[in-house]
Amino acid sequence: MATILLVDDVYTARSLLERVLRLVGRYEVVAVGSGEEAVRVALETAPDLVVLDVMMTGLDGFATLQALRAYGITCPVLAYTARSEQVPGEFVKGGFSAYLQKDGDLSSLLTTVRELLGKSIAAPPLGTVDHHTGAASSPASEPPIDEELQERELGSEA
Repeated sequence: MATILLVDDVYTARSLLERVLRLVGRYEVVAVGSGEEAVRVALETAPDLVVLDVMMTGLDGFATLQALRAYGITCPVLAYTARSEQVPGEFVKGGFSAYLQKDGDLSSLLTTVRELLGKSIAAPPLGTVDHHTGAASSPASEPPIDEELQERELGSEA
């Protein structure tokens, strides 16, 4: 079962998303309310995906993403935000794997989560053997970072 780290400083939003991801998506969800907490928990749990609010007090989403990457957390990170004034492509340029605006459309969230998890789980960690095919993975065999999803979700040129 995939583990999702959900980061949102608004309790009601975090609680709703946690329930939806657990019940409808059937994921293990670790929900936290700050960027600082997210970094600590990510180091402890090694999530398969981070769903990250952008506008938070303390470490905002961009600073949290930078901290996660600095500590070696390489899983996909979805920017899930109410912030609408920024061009969606800026989120990808900022290092996010994909972007979704909080608009109440939970089916889009679930679809994007499934796609990001499918891509992250499909590729075994570097230097490991795929027990189904017996093939060893290498850095050269890793796919580009979610470019197809970025183009579809963001409507931008990757």
